[in-house]
Amino acid sequence: MNTIRLATVFVLMIPAVLLSSNHDFVVERFTHPDLIPAHIASVTQDSTGFLWFATSDGLYRYDGIRFEVYKSEVRNPASLPNNNIRAVFTDDRGRLWVLPQGGGLSLFNPTRGDFTNFVPDGDHPESVTGTYDFRSIQQSGEHLVISSHGGDAYFEFNLNTLDFTRKSLPATRERHFIQSSVVLRARDGSDWVGTDQSGLIHIRTDGSYRRFSPDQNNLNTDRVSALMESSDGTIWIGTVQAGLLRMAPGEPGPRRIRALDRLNGFSRSTIYAIQQDERGNIWIGSNLGIVIYDPSGGELVLHFQFNPSTIRSLSSNEVRSIFTDSNGIVWVGTRNAGLNKLKIRGAFENILTAEFDRDGELSRGFVRAIHLSDDELWIGTEGGGIHILDSDNYALIRSIDTQSRYPSGLQSNEITSFTPDPDGGLWIGTWGGGLHYYHPDSPDLMVYRYEAANSQSLSDDRIQFVHIDSRGQYWVGTENGLNRFDRDTGVFQRIKSEPDDTGTLAGNSLQTLGFLEKSPGIFWVASWQGLSLYDADSNRATRYLSDPVDLNTLSSNHVISLYDDGNYLWIGTFGGGLNRLDPASGRIKYYTEQTGLPNNVIFAILPDQDGNLWLSSSSGLFRFNPEDESLVNYTESDGLQGNDFWWGSAFRDAQGVLYFGGTNGLTSFNPRNITRNDYEPRVVISGLSVENETFPVADADQPVQISAGRGFITIEFASLDFSDPDKNQYAYRIAGLSTDWTYIGNRSSVSYASLPPGTHYFEVKATNSAGVWSPNQASITLVMEPFFYQTNWFWILTAILGLSTVALLFVNWSRVSRQRQAELERLVARRTRDLAEKSEELLKSYAELRGQTVKLQAKNAKVAEQNAIILAKSKQLEHINKQLVSLNHEKNSLIGIVAHDLRSPATSVLSALQLLQLQPELNREEQEELYTTMEDILRKQLAMVNRILDHQSLESGIIEVKKQRVDLVKFCRSMAESYREKAAVKGIVVEFVTEGLHPEIDTDEALLEQILDNLLSNAVKFSPADQRVHLILNSSDYHVHIGVRDRGPGLTESDKTKLFGKFQRLSAKPTAGEQTTGLGLSIVKRLADALGAAVRCESEPGQGATFWIDLPAGLAAE
Repeated sequence: MNTIRLATVFVLMIPAVLLSSNHDFVVERFTHPDLIPAHIASVTQDSTGFLWFATSDGLYRYDGIRFEVYKSEVRNPASLPNNNIRAVFTDDRGRLWVLPQGGGLSLFNPTRGDFTNFVPDGDHPESVTGTYDFRSIQQSGEHLVISSHGGDAYFEFNLNTLDFTRKSLPATRERHFIQSSVVLRARDGSDWVGTDQSGLIHIRTDGSYRRFSPDQNNLNTDRVSALMESSDGTIWIGTVQAGLLRMAPGEPGPRRIRALDRLNGFSRSTIYAIQQDERGNIWIGSNLGIVIYDPSGGELVLHFQFNPSTIRSLSSNEVRSIFTDSNGIVWVGTRNAGLNKLKIRGAFENILTAEFDRDGELSRGFVRAIHLSDDELWIGTEGGGIHILDSDNYALIRSIDTQSRYPSGLQSNEITSFTPDPDGGLWIGTWGGGLHYYHPDSPDLMVYRYEAANSQSLSDDRIQFVHIDSRGQYWVGTENGLNRFDRDTGVFQRIKSEPDDTGTLAGNSLQTLGFLEKSPGIFWVASWQGLSLYDADSNRATRYLSDPVDLNTLSSNHVISLYDDGNYLWIGTFGGGLNRLDPASGRIKYYTEQTGLPNNVIFAILPDQDGNLWLSSSSGLFRFNPEDESLVNYTESDGLQGNDFWWGSAFRDAQGVLYFGGTNGLTSFNPRNITRNDYEPRVVISGLSVENETFPVADADQPVQISAGRGFITIEFASLDFSDPDKNQYAYRIAGLSTDWTYIGNRSSVSYASLPPGTHYFEVKATNSAGVWSPNQASITLVMEPFFYQTNWFWILTAILGLSTVALLFVNWSRVSRQRQAELERLVARRTRDLAEKSEELLKSYAELRGQTVKLQAKNAKVAEQNAIILAKSKQLEHINKQLVSLNHEKNSLIGIVAHDLRSPATSVLSALQLLQLQPELNREEQEELYTTMEDILRKQLAMVNRILDHQSLESGIIEVKKQRVDLVKFCRSMAESYREKAAVKGIVVEFVTEGLHPEIDTDEALLEQILDNLLSNAVKFSPADQRVHLILNSSDYHVHIGVRDRGPGLTESDKTKLFGKFQRLSAKPTAGEQTTGLGLSIVKRLADALGAAVRCESEPGQGATFWIDLPAGLAAE
């Protein structure tokens, strides 16, 4: 039985995990008025998984990313009748009910996004009369039980008939008008009615009742504000300014709770919300914040309040509503202070330096150094000195700073490191104050400082670390070099980097967590200038430095943390992410933001007991599994001291507990207590807009019709895991456009500039905040209506109309032709008769003359025909002559290629064959080497001949273009991958770079592959060894641009004028003596013309060259 009322949230089960031993919550406040109004009266979660908030200015829906508001609209009967919402409630059928101010009940229609409003009918004899302001709502069977603040009644609403029934309240002895503020229907069917001025009324099922009020001497107040029945049948009674009371079954009346009344001010508090959790504890929301009470032990469990000094507390003590969602997150609504999200901190424990000062509260400063000794936890801060805490309860034992008398002598309050000494003492490094030695038996610190006149003193007062190696040798790292320390004599031997001597350390700016003993006398040394492997016996070092053109070097010289797992050296950098060095092979692998690392700054690296690496950074903590390279990011929202951790501040104790220091304090935890989030959230389509017009999307089975010609479609979606929505990841696909999932990180929307006509099935899947993919998916069907000329019936009618028109024209032409033929025959007959009437002699003369004329005309026609033929032949011969001249030039070029590029390899093959014939005693390996050499030569010549034949094929035939939809990102990535092995022979790296959108276009994939094959082949040929060739993809408004950029010698202006000619020899030469026909760019030009694309070149001498293919853009999806 669930009940929600204005300013009251009734029984909802809160997970017992919230009542852990430290009761430490992670609090997120929603207090900005642009997000949600400040007054939150009620909270619920619907059957889909959305959260709903009743506020003073509308009803708000939350999907973890966006708030959507529903408000009253003028002259819209399907909107809410009032913006001041008293309560919101979800019934057992999953329907959402709303109580707006002023009376009435509203039912939300998710498919339309509007409301059906139910107002009591005054004409109905069983309905409500008068004006009522509904306040609380509860479901009991097939009825909603609703309290009303106006009138002497409360009401039932039948969920089947949708009718109201009035339930009268008894009058007081003085005939006062009773106003109910809250109603509770108990499990036995009786009703408990809390009133605003007449106390508490218990109405039994037989109609009899009993009233509890001050004038009955059985209740200390007549104002009841909240009611709840716990699992044992106890009625819990919240009052106005009189705290909380309880009445167990069989007890004569309500009684007070001593443990709560002892809480300062609670006996005079106003109670707005009461809940029971799974352990039976009672949660109480009041004007004093949240109180948790254990009724079985009669003890106060927790008092959680507003603290003005930290945003980690409630935003206000004026709690009006409490709700727990399906993932165990508690949502707390307040009066005029917004919304609070409470999440259990879990296994993370924090010590915040802002809470300390010298009088018993820790001082300011970042945590820079950590040490655990027996039952004491030592914390070194940047500017606040040292704090020594009880390791069991973290109570402050004492602090040490430059003003301390015991021990005295601390030279700086900036503490950088702690190192225990075998004699029971502790070495303390400071920034600017030198090296200190502390022993519990001595009242003073022993101090070692830099002395300018003493070369046997420390090299610098800025201490980074003290290390005692396996031989018992002391090493002190500073901001200005390494020191070998002889403790007996107090002498320091300085070991420093020399820029001109590569056998010295890479740098002098050493790092706190950057000194590891690889083996006796051999050390890894990290510095701001690079990494060194230092041999103490020879006093020589091997440097490992970053080289931008060499991928097998460090990603950054700023090395700040190290960890050796026995197989690999793990290297944390400032700005270059995580590096893994294989000391045996010297190979290095990077893990950076580009490969999924949340941040490229790695302050510390600590292993756990299960082989995972924990990395501290400026974006929280990362748990990295070296086996499968999976990673989980933990942030402040998971309970850390903050997202910003700090330099060299990490420690692991003997039990495997990890400690990391940061800018707000210290976080400690046992990694095995960090549980995986296996919550499987619902995934929803939360919004659809077409050209800024919103479409309802609640019914996934109902296709959305979108009229022809409309574009820019945006689909919004959400994973309803509210624990940390920014960590939820998404992937989508749409049938017809892609069969593969497109992974888009935490972006929760996708847009399409347009979609082709037809039915499109859009699917989206998502993870929870821990990155675990939910089995739940969401989908929506979009039906893009075609223009009339794109429909089948249009083309059928057009075909019929066309055929009919042709038929009519043919019939008409036939009729006209017959008429003209008949007329012509009549004219000929008449003229013939006229001529026949003339004299017979004239006819004969005419016949003779006509015969001669005919012969002469025939001869003239024949002469004219011969002249025309001669003229045509002459022009044809002139054209053929020009072609022959051009072909002769091409022939000479081809002969030159054959003579130059085929003779020498043929000679090499002949020599190898002769060698095999003349020296049969050659062993098998020597023979195979000769055969391999001949095979390589012949393969290269075959590739050249194929290139010439391809060009001849293009010259002699028509290029057939077969267009299809091509995913250019996938296509270009494949082309780059196919050339990486070929380029690697010269030490060249082929990289694919994409910018902006990821378009798909209609083109001929085979022809485009030939184009890029020629361009990539040229780029590798003309690039020097150990360089990079880039395959670039970007787009503009009307074109998609694919470029190939090399690092070769570039092109002169003369080269550019003959760039795309056949058999052209340019000034640039292949860098490794590769063969070239001079046909590649000619082939590229012919193929690009066939695709309707433009080819252009950008180059300067000595700067390399970039060849661009500009393709006309087709449909692109964002």
